[in-house]
Amino acid sequence: MRPKLQLLVFFLALFAACKKNDVKPEIETIELGITLGNDTTVSLSAIQEPFSIITSDENVATAEKQGDEIKITSHKVGYTEIKIIDQNSKEQVLVKVWVSRGFSLLEVKSYDFVIEVSDQNIKTEIETKLNTSNPLAIGALYGISYLSGSSTLHVFPGGIDGGEILGEVSFDNNTKTIHLSYDDKSYQYQLMIEYSRSKMNGKNKIMESPIVPAYFSFHENLTEQLKVEYPNTEIRNVTRIHRLESFKE
Repeated sequence: MRPKLQLLVFFLALFAACKKNDVKPEIETIELGITLGNDTTVSLSAIQEPFSIITSDENVATAEKQGDEIKITSHKVGYTEIKIIDQNSKEQVLVKVWVSRGFSLLEVKSYDFVIEVSDQNIKTEIETKLNTSNPLAIGALYGISYLSGSSTLHVFPGGIDGGEILGEVSFDNNTKTIHLSYDDKSYQYQLMIEYSRSKMNGKNKIMESPIVPAYFSFHENLTEQLKVEYPNTEIRNVTRIHRLESFKE
């Protein structure tokens, strides 16, 4: 074999060997979704000890060895990664953890009133009374897991960082009536969903995104109740409307 050809073969073999050694071992990836407050475990029977655990964000979740498993404890809504490192400082397992509340949050954005009363003074009086007796303050949150049958209701009167009140919610799909009970009180509303399009700038024109449910509202009919309170006044309609929006943490 010619010297130049031998040299070429040598370098090609050396390059191939280097490329082979550069190939990183495949890391096992586990994707895990858990609800806040619930612990879970991941089996690591294929990983030999000793190994170490590194968590990218311990505010979201922490991990600790428990026998031949890893116990994962959730602390707040968010995302974190848990890496299992072997004794040679090589990453063996990557656990991607998403922590959610397990229910949707609706924020109270505003209150509107429809007041159809013959006496203007009575109308003003009713509006003042309703403004001071709203069920929840602006910025409060309803936490609803699903709208079918009966389920747990989560209420955050002071916002997401405040206290939590547990209650019950049920929904009648035929009448679109939602029943809420919490803090020893019960409420009945008509659930309304408003749809909207958001405009996006295209190349030569303005395009519209697909229609999506953007706003929710609870309609509370107080007409009959106020007819009793004001028997000498013609009251055609009194409705309180809770304007709600989906809340993202």
